[in-house]
Amino acid sequence: MTETSAEKIVQEQGKVTAVKANRKGEEITLETKAVILADGGFVGNKDEIKRTLASIL
Repeated sequence: MTETSAEKIVQEQGKVTAVKANRKGEEITLETKAVILADGGFVGNKDEIKRTLASIL
């Protein structure tokens, strides 16, 4: 999806169920079973991963 940024990964009972996102200023919820982190460079920064994903790890 273009012009869409993920804001929060939603979990229920420890499993990913949705992603809350912002698309052109509108908050939307995308139901899903998995999330792929593909932001180009985030994966190479261990401190940023730890800080950002602390609530779900």
